[in-house]
Amino acid sequence: MGVLVLPSILLVIWFVAPVLLYVFAGLIGVYLIWHVLWRLRLRKTYYAATLPSDVNVSGPEKKVRVCVIGAGASGLVAAKELLALGHEVVCYEKYRDIGGVFLYDENKGGVYDSTLLTISNYTMAFSDFLEANAPCRYWKHFEYFQYLRDYANAHSLLSRAKFHFRTTVDVMERLPNGKWHIVTSGAHKSDEVFDAVAVCNGSHQKPRVPTIPGQESSSIKIYHSESYKRAEGDARFAGKRVLCVGVGETGTDLAAEVSEVASKAFISFRRAPFVIPRYPWNLGLPGDAFSSRAMFYCNHEYINALHASDQDLKLKTNTPTMRRLFNGFLGLGDPVAGKIAEYFNKSGGGPCNQFATKNEAFVTKVVAGKLIEKPDIARIEGDHVVFTDGSSEAVDTILLSTGYTDEFPFLRGYKVNNVRELYKHSFHPEIGESVAFIGFVRPGTGGIPPCAELVARYFALLCSGQRRLPPDWRERAAAELAMEEGLLRLSAGRVRTLVMYGDFVESMASHIGCTPNLLWVLFTNPRLWLHLMYGPFISAQFRLRGPGAKPAAATEVILGGPLPTPPPFMIAQSISAVLGWVLGSVAGFRPTAW
Repeated sequence: MGVLVLPSILLVIWFVAPVLLYVFAGLIGVYLIWHVLWRLRLRKTYYAATLPSDVNVSGPEKKVRVCVIGAGASGLVAAKELLALGHEVVCYEKYRDIGGVFLYDENKGGVYDSTLLTISNYTMAFSDFLEANAPCRYWKHFEYFQYLRDYANAHSLLSRAKFHFRTTVDVMERLPNGKWHIVTSGAHKSDEVFDAVAVCNGSHQKPRVPTIPGQESSSIKIYHSESYKRAEGDARFAGKRVLCVGVGETGTDLAAEVSEVASKAFISFRRAPFVIPRYPWNLGLPGDAFSSRAMFYCNHEYINALHASDQDLKLKTNTPTMRRLFNGFLGLGDPVAGKIAEYFNKSGGGPCNQFATKNEAFVTKVVAGKLIEKPDIARIEGDHVVFTDGSSEAVDTILLSTGYTDEFPFLRGYKVNNVRELYKHSFHPEIGESVAFIGFVRPGTGGIPPCAELVARYFALLCSGQRRLPPDWRERAAAELAMEEGLLRLSAGRVRTLVMYGDFVESMASHIGCTPNLLWVLFTNPRLWLHLMYGPFISAQFRLRGPGAKPAAATEVILGGPLPTPPPFMIAQSISAVLGWVLGSVAGFRPTAW
């Protein structure tokens, strides 16, 4: 028998090696077609990419004085990028410390006791600050706060820039010479002039509190989620009949927790939500580990169609027989996955048309019978809430998880009614490049900090005179506004910061000049290329080249990340992407605005 082992091995190699070579050659061929289609797409696109000649500027670098408003994640990365190019930075923060919404305090809004991020560490981290080979997981709120603390310490931000805490910016007005007059109050009262301003005060400033007809004459107590820290031991919820309103990522957590202590708990929503489980397909990896460049390169409507097929399968397998057969394998025969699919079918659109609630906590309680679904509120009558379907329920407390509105009370002479009207959600059409609104980009999948970092890098280059805004940036802003409100139509009015992650970051990277050269990487480092295409969309890729490049460290982080897509699915995904664009071009399988 031993004599036959070697010939058998050689025979296997003889037949398998050519197959592998053909597969690899086919993959390269598919990619090359894909690459051409992608480059063509950038010319007429969701977020118009910018050629380097549009924004590059040659000449001596400038050093300017910049005011940063806010010391949350966006303010810290803005300070870091500005300092890296030699600018003078002064930062004003109204709270006692850095961290923004992640600074925990019993007497302020932001994170609550059990906050677990809905974005993994790989897509929440800044591009040059993530430990290589770190496990892909969700951070708890205090872990992310410590990450921000470590980031500030690693770059000596608190010593290299001037930080003034417990200080409020009261006035920000433009002077005739183009500079900015900043007036502050609080612990540090000042009246100063700056060359540029980074507005990083965040989108969690003013709670959105809807008025419910009949609430004035009712005994029902109404609270906003801003005041929530925990359900256990809170007299507003324990033993009470509680109606939770809203199924965003905070709302789903709060409803689940309240249902454990309330005597009766309800959840109300106007429209069925689009929910993505924290660990889709029960594979043990965060959802954004599967949000690869390959996925983002697919036609948006094609992604919608593929997701609809997946949800339809989960809905059809949500029967007693199928539950016994599949037992939750890949989400099949899983009652929670079946309920999520039911919501998706009722949501009115696909994943590219709406905000994704990346947290199924409330769904598990609905399936368990601890949380009762109700439609939108029509009015309040005494101690009863009447819903739009005509039903009513006796309620003691209403907990509103209805989000926040953007607010810039200090800005004089200019209005920001909708951040979508700003170029890249950042540059005001009446102001130009001396002011950047940083952190007002919320991806459907992907983190706010990497988006804020790319804007901060671009803004720092603008301040240095190394980049400029594209000549037609105002026209682009108007076109992108129309595109976002068309494509993201189901959530565009409610979540005005919402963007498509892959499209947005690639477009910003093209402005900076740090987009990875995928064709070059394919032939020089195939393993890295596989991670760039099929691994999570890690921001470290934007440190492989361009301003501020750290290629060795970036490569180590990218290669240390997960590669969850099996090779057969890599090929299928590649073909799907190409077919998606072919169908999009030939059969009109995409929005007319494209």
